[in-house]
Amino acid sequence: MDLHGAVQITLAELAFPCLDLLGWDEVRTFDLLAGLSDKSTEPSRALARLAELANELPEVKRRLAERAPVGVVLAEDEQFAAAFTEFLGTHGCRALRYEVAEQNLDERPDLVLGLVADQLAAGFDPARTATALADRRERAAHDARSRLTSSQERAKFDLALGRAVDAYPVREDNEYFTVSAPLALVRRTAVEIGRRLADRRQLDSGDDLFFLEADEARAALRDGTDRRDLAMRRQGERAWVVAHPGSVSYGKDPGPPPSFASLPAEARLANEGFLWAVDRIFGPDTTEQRGPDSSVTGIPASPGSYTGPVRVITSEAEFDRLRAGDVLVCPVTSPVWSVLFPSIGALVTDTGGILSHPAIIAREYGVPAVVATGNGTAVLHDGQLVTVDGTAGVVRI
Repeated sequence: MDLHGAVQITLAELAFPCLDLLGWDEVRTFDLLAGLSDKSTEPSRALARLAELANELPEVKRRLAERAPVGVVLAEDEQFAAAFTEFLGTHGCRALRYEVAEQNLDERPDLVLGLVADQLAAGFDPARTATALADRRERAAHDARSRLTSSQERAKFDLALGRAVDAYPVREDNEYFTVSAPLALVRRTAVEIGRRLADRRQLDSGDDLFFLEADEARAALRDGTDRRDLAMRRQGERAWVVAHPGSVSYGKDPGPPPSFASLPAEARLANEGFLWAVDRIFGPDTTEQRGPDSSVTGIPASPGSYTGPVRVITSEAEFDRLRAGDVLVCPVTSPVWSVLFPSIGALVTDTGGILSHPAIIAREYGVPAVVATGNGTAVLHDGQLVTVDGTAGVVRI
């Protein structure tokens, strides 16, 4: 609450006057902050440097285009191999999703090399992207100030914008430092514990560790107890739960929040701003949202238009199916999915709002995006040609 509460209210303090004084929707408002949230995009910029090096090495470039195995590519040039190893050491300790049983980025060198190949094919230039986003911010700020009629309004706007500029990057910074990197470190420890227990025949495989509780795993290290039956039972329990997920919610719907009209101004702003931001992070409930089979609509999250082939990616295990220029269609993304964004032409998600991680990252790359479609992964299919209008929130087949 100390972190996100402050960030969300601060962003609302910019969005509310932009709507009241300028008539701007949120897509236009976030042009003022485009390109300022760069922690999640850091690995992609480092990959761009690898791609630049590969472009100068014909044999490495050829092997990447062939999708040759990691060992074959790295054997072509010592300098590239060293730079690749440095990338994994610097940026690889990131969880690919919020699940410690799933591999970290540095456990997927094949994926990383594929992303380098995609960046080469797409011609991603982080400096050009950064310049374009800075121009977008400058034009939006100039447009806003030119529309404000009084010095008092301009002062209010400048104060809100300055505070939002400081606050906007914090959410992605926080995700790396408190979730993605720590979870990756926890996984490294868990993998080693699993290896030791499997070597001792206390588990059938190292991956079975993820069906134990942490205290059970530590106890097994100390006392040598066989945990194979327990892990097998837990696998069955998990399979049952996956097959029987239950209701989306339980109990009576509490209805909309109460009116804040009677609160003092500061308290009213804090409550309204916080709820505004929560709605824009999680987006609307899309569980029952289904349009016709020929239509996909959602929330406009990043402006622009792009036409290209669909690639439906439902999990991190499918990253290697993506190719340069694809329209990425997925349920939602975590911040580490940002390594895919230099390669894609546009983004479509089933869930999320304009302040969700995928929406923020799409704006960081200037990629048109439509989020909260509810049915994108159900209606769209691989190879289908679509136009994604990130300004209107429409995907046309």
